[in-house]
Amino acid sequence: MFRLFLAAALLILSAIVPALAQQAETRRYFGDWLGACRPDGYCSALSYVNPNADGRAADYWFRIGRHAEGLYWEISFTPIVVMAAPTAPFTLSVDGTPEAFSGASEVAAYGSINDFFLLGKKAQAVMDRLMPGKSLQVAFTDEAGVPTTTRFSLNGLTAALIWIDEQQGRLGSERVVEAPPEGLTATADTVASANGQVTLAAIPPHLIAEHESRIDACDGFDIVGDQPFYRYDLGEGQTLYLLPCTSGAYNHFYSAYLDTGTGFELLSFATPSYAAGWQAEDGIWFDSFDPVTGQLRSYNRGRGIGDCGMRGLWQWTGSLFAMQVYTMQAECDASVPPGEFPEVFRNDTAPADLRP
Repeated sequence: MFRLFLAAALLILSAIVPALAQQAETRRYFGDWLGACRPDGYCSALSYVNPNADGRAADYWFRIGRHAEGLYWEISFTPIVVMAAPTAPFTLSVDGTPEAFSGASEVAAYGSINDFFLLGKKAQAVMDRLMPGKSLQVAFTDEAGVPTTTRFSLNGLTAALIWIDEQQGRLGSERVVEAPPEGLTATADTVASANGQVTLAAIPPHLIAEHESRIDACDGFDIVGDQPFYRYDLGEGQTLYLLPCTSGAYNHFYSAYLDTGTGFELLSFATPSYAAGWQAEDGIWFDSFDPVTGQLRSYNRGRGIGDCGMRGLWQWTGSLFAMQVYTMQAECDASVPPGEFPEVFRNDTAPADLRP
């Protein structure tokens, strides 16, 4: 009897709690937008696509919010009916004017894996277009690799934002965006993306086709596809893609492609060899890349303990990667500490304390 009473009580509570939560908010509709303010002062304007569909809150929603004392507004897009590929780019078009977002510095999930926040100067550009605009289109790739597009009406948005200003006592304040959301933690995919790591869905299809056509040079993705893919913005419209080529127990060889906006260039790296002297390799034993300094590091361990192998450091010059330092130890005899190999090359311009 008690179990039946408890089950009934829980059922009643499950219906009451959402209703109480809604009553705790101050809400008002403006055209196709819902304005809502929580008791803690956070307010947002929200637009839905296909609300209450098949038991979901909506297929998609788009939110613009601000904390009561916060400097920045926060813009987020939430796909619900499908999951977006976590590191794939998004394109937002206001009245036909597109703005592309890629990489964790421009679009990233915070709090929930499907809440994608717009960041940086491009987010500000979109914000400036939204208020006088009539319609918003969001294009992205879902986790199955399928291109997806949805649209939002902007009817009522400006009125909703002014209402939020009134509720927060901030009429006339600037509509500044750019910063990550306050109080939310970046998801694991966002953290990985900040390090350049992306999924296969974030790699342009024609680059994938070009890479896979090199059947004599690289293993197929069915063999090395569990290795991470990387994408880095090099500035001036150039992007570096690192695609897994072959892999061993300790080392991972990557093909490096430079996207200049007009095509993809397979990059070669100068590499010394005791047997063959200097040669050009169509790839690198990838260790790390720092997009801030432009320094690319390689590490090829001869065996697990790391007492032999090769390490190199290249500097991005704006058009190519120039070798700065290279160290190498051919004999696996434990005569050197792990990773501390004799230096075989140092660029004249490299600082004396620079190490690979």
